[in-house]
Amino acid sequence: MALHNGSVDRRSKVNDVTMRFLLPILLVAGVASAQPVPHQSDGMPYDDELYRELIFDDYDRMGTNRGQSWVLPYKNPRFFIRLGSATECAHNWRLSWRELHYWRAVVPIVAEQLTGTPYLERVRAGCEDRQPEYGWVIVRYVTPAEYSSETGEQWGGDQIDARALIGDTHGQVWIRWNGSHRPLSDGIRELIVHEIGHAFGLYHTGRQTATMNWDAVVGDTFPVFSGAEEAAARRAYRAGRGARYCGDPDRCGNGFAPGYVPTLDARAPVAVD
Repeated sequence: MALHNGSVDRRSKVNDVTMRFLLPILLVAGVASAQPVPHQSDGMPYDDELYRELIFDDYDRMGTNRGQSWVLPYKNPRFFIRLGSATECAHNWRLSWRELHYWRAVVPIVAEQLTGTPYLERVRAGCEDRQPEYGWVIVRYVTPAEYSSETGEQWGGDQIDARALIGDTHGQVWIRWNGSHRPLSDGIRELIVHEIGHAFGLYHTGRQTATMNWDAVVGDTFPVFSGAEEAAARRAYRAGRGARYCGDPDRCGNGFAPGYVPTLDARAPVAVD
């Protein structure tokens, strides 16, 4: 995803002071509940076009992946944010304290929005070089050269500021690092939320006001996903990983037992911007 600054009218602006104090309160309130949490998507009608784009990659791949859903096979992934190498951690992190605080505050909110259940884990951070592991989302701040060395793929150009992995039983997010801290701008907040959406299994959409639009300009907003995006994601998580496209999954079912994970990898994991 590329960085942009700006805002739209569809969701109310939240300033830094509000984010600092409101998000931790919402996190505590969400964890305290043991039941699925009602939200802005409740009662929204099924949007087939958006569902196909977010869950089956119809926007970028035009229907070539409408075989099965690739949402995570669990609703409470543990997040680990690598602050830098051991040497760097002794002197300076690759991200600012404010950016780390934003990750910790917003992950539970995004998880609850997309899955419909409270987030019962916590966001960890450290300097160890953790490898991908079932049930974890690993976030790394990397240079394009480090990304290429790690994955064997090219970063994709100067306009790309982050990448994420879709299509596996763990999540990975790579954030471009240019050697110094940057302000926690509206664009950085939107970038983080967009990539968390990918880590939970969402693809891009062409809706201009959607957080999962590749070129979205939505700024620092709350709630972080639109009601339509939230409704599509929750339908996908109710159907489960591996569910095949059949229209509205709440009506047509998925043909698989809850928690089903495909035994045959129909496609290789895909890194998306």
